[in-house]
Amino acid sequence: MRREDVILRYVTGQDVLDIGGIDHWAFQYKLEKNIWLHSAIAASASSCLGIDILEERVAEVQRQGYRFIVANAEALPFKSCFDVVVAGELVEHIHNMGRLLDSVWDALRPSGHLVITTPNKFALGSYLHACLQGREVCHPEHTCYYSMQTLSYMVTLHGFDIVHACVLPREARNRVI
Repeated sequence: MRREDVILRYVTGQDVLDIGGIDHWAFQYKLEKNIWLHSAIAASASSCLGIDILEERVAEVQRQGYRFIVANAEALPFKSCFDVVVAGELVEHIHNMGRLLDSVWDALRPSGHLVITTPNKFALGSYLHACLQGREVCHPEHTCYYSMQTLSYMVTLHGFDIVHACVLPREARNRVI
């Protein structure tokens, strides 16, 4: 099972907000390879709106026919508009997770769902890299990392019930791993 499989179960036929869906530097590559998550969400959802903070990329995505606006995930400008909010590989980039979660609460309809995916900091590859290279593996744009326990704590602290939680395999970037 892949993260896309889990996400698409929740978004199919729903009104969806995809937060941070551009994938910054990888957008064009993923679009060309037909592996861009937002494209899959938009194809499955009843309606899909993406937001991101990168104005130039948002304009580029809009020119390609996708519904996107420039907005801050920590201060969403919506009130009870969406059945599902997707934060795919986003929370590790956010400066204030509490503000994001409170903002999502406002954007969701009463029976809505928040779907979060984030890299597993405790993956074998991270440990092996740290041991073999003698340094931590850290993406330059990440502000923090979450474990299943800390992410669960944050979302329940902000009033969400956990419906489904899992650790999914991710394709290794190193042939040895």
